[in-house]
Amino acid sequence: MGIYVVPPTPLCWVFMGIVLGIFVFVSMLVVAPEVSARIVLENGKLCAKIFGPTAPSTCVSIDEIVRAEVVKELSDGLKPVLRVNGYGLPGFLWGWFKLSNGHQAFFAVSSAAKSKYLVLQLRNGDYIVIKCRDLPKLVAELQSKGVSVETK
Repeated sequence: MGIYVVPPTPLCWVFMGIVLGIFVFVSMLVVAPEVSARIVLENGKLCAKIFGPTAPSTCVSIDEIVRAEVVKELSDGLKPVLRVNGYGLPGFLWGWFKLSNGHQAFFAVSSAAKSKYLVLQLRNGDYIVIKCRDLPKLVAELQSKGVSVETK
C-alpha cells in the first residue's frame, strides 16, 4: 500500500502567496500602531506620536494646559462616544474622539498599562487623555516643567 500525492498547480502556490502577503500587510496595519505608540515630552511640548500610514498624532505646548489631573476612572463626560480620527481596538484607543460632554479629546490609552489616567484640559476646551506605562514619571516631568497636577 502506498500514498500517492497529487501536487498542487503553480497557480495554487501563487494564490497562496498573495493571500499570505495580504494577511501580513493587514496584520502590520493593525499591530504597528500599538507597537510604535509614544508620548514624548521635550522642548516645552507634549507630543503623542505613532507610526502608521494615516496615523493621527498631536503636539501641544505645555503652556496650553489649563488643568491636569490623575484619575482612576474617567468621568461620564470624558467617555469617548465617536471616533473622529484614530484607532479604536479592544484595550487600545489612539487618536481624536468625540466625548459625551461634546468636546474632543486625543486618547493615548492602552489597557496594558496598569496605571491611572492623566487627563489634560487644554485652553481651547479639548482634552488629552493618557494611560501609559510610566505615568508617574511623566507626571513628575510635567510638574518639573511647572504644570500643576491634581491626583484624585
